[in-house]
Amino acid sequence: MSASPANAATITIFGVASGAYTASVAFHKDAFTLAMVPMYAPPSGKGVIDVAQETYKGMSMKVTEFYDGVNDNYIMRFDVLFGWAATYPELACIYAL
Repeated sequence: MSASPANAATITIFGVASGAYTASVAFHKDAFTLAMVPMYAPPSGKGVIDVAQETYKGMSMKVTEFYDGVNDNYIMRFDVLFGWAATYPELACIYAL
């Protein structure tokens, strides 16, 4: 800045007024936390054909295959149970290009 703005003057922080710009996020690996947990496996004999659950590097996924006798369909379902939080939001920022 070379001088203070006048009273009631319009101040444009970036670019032109009403312009469209791309916004990006920069963050440290510790800024956000994702937690995934293994899920309950339904008992067999209730239409469930097979249940597979796998955890890899803290990420869990469950695959359930079952039969729908009403509509005569085999159905495969993928499930994840997760939560996330901005653990250290001060380690992240949004910037415009």
